[in-house]
Amino acid sequence: MPELAQLRLIDVDQLCLMWGVKKSWVCDQVEAGRLPAVRLGRQLRFRASDLNAFLEEAGTGHRGSRDSIADNVSRST
Repeated sequence: MPELAQLRLIDVDQLCLMWGVKKSWVCDQVEAGRLPAVRLGRQLRFRASDLNAFLEEAGTGHRGSRDSIADNVSRST
């Protein structure tokens, strides 16, 4: 069974805070199909594993980071 941190979904506000980006940037990335999201009604949610993969593909230097998105979310709640 997957750990709770793997099942937790991150909302747009949390993502914006963690990455220091605007909501409009997040929405643009989702609309362009670059950033995978889960739609719950009108709300967007993100899987930590998808966000980690996005960062790795973007080549932002997060490869091999000891702190994953899931770790950061579990610390902030």
